[in-house]
Amino acid sequence: MAGHDPFRQMPVRLLGYGVPVGDLLSMTYGDVNASPFYLVGEFFIWGHCFHRALRAYNISENRFMSAFLPCYETNAVVALFDTFIWEVLASYLIPSLTSTCVYWLVDSLLSGSTRSRSHRPIPFLFALITIPLLRATVDQGVDRLMHELIRPMYATKGDILASF
Repeated sequence: MAGHDPFRQMPVRLLGYGVPVGDLLSMTYGDVNASPFYLVGEFFIWGHCFHRALRAYNISENRFMSAFLPCYETNAVVALFDTFIWEVLASYLIPSLTSTCVYWLVDSLLSGSTRSRSHRPIPFLFALITIPLLRATVDQGVDRLMHELIRPMYATKGDILASF
């Protein structure tokens, strides 16, 4: 990604994890209203997508600059699509799966030692802590996946997407 992306910087980046946090709250407390967390996460994802699309549009207006950048940095539709894929993987799927696995692992370990529901916050806290701890690793892994597998398809399909 060319330039500074405020959505990838801490602490703003943590807002993208609203959906996994909402999932954890629903798993732990069931009847709790996790809608604000889902709303924050979804607004973050769409905000990042539209930010990158607008930035790509502004770059495309500068012919000199756009000649040296890949299409996912200069075409607004490709940038929107690219950012949406990145965000779904890095802010939703991987953190949700990881935190859910940690939650169930800790819960099953604690359930073996006690049958009390007083341990409910402990799996929640362990799962919640894993999200920011794995942030850099997940973001770098998704960057690598995008760069090696998904973005090369833009070069072949870029002409189709560039027509938008």
